[in-house]
Amino acid sequence: MKSLNHGFQSGEEGKGSAGCLFALVLMAIIVFLSLKLAPPYFHFYDLKSALKQEVSRVGARITPDEVIVQDLIKIGEKSKVSLTKDNIKIIRIPSQITIEIEYKVPINLIIYEFEKGFKMEGSSFTAG
Repeated sequence: MKSLNHGFQSGEEGKGSAGCLFALVLMAIIVFLSLKLAPPYFHFYDLKSALKQEVSRVGARITPDEVIVQDLIKIGEKSKVSLTKDNIKIIRIPSQITIEIEYKVPINLIIYEFEKGFKMEGSSFTAG
């Protein structure tokens, strides 16, 4: 004679299935958030590395601020960061140059949208 318990042991109520479903939903949420949040941070660190190189290059020779801004906008495009001259601040003091970049990236999480702000700074001694 066949048992009519439909595959459950006595006392089981499908708690294992609910736990597995919860774990899958949680993993899907984590993957989704990673896909939305990781790229802006990756682009930030890529641009930050390029800024350090650019500041040391600029410090080695005298370069007008307008040229520095245009170069940084091009570097931002390569790093997939949309920069304008309003995002870039150049501070010159005797024998030192400091460049600050501040920008925001919109992040859309379907049910919530916000702007994440990023700020970086690089400085170098100048040659003259």
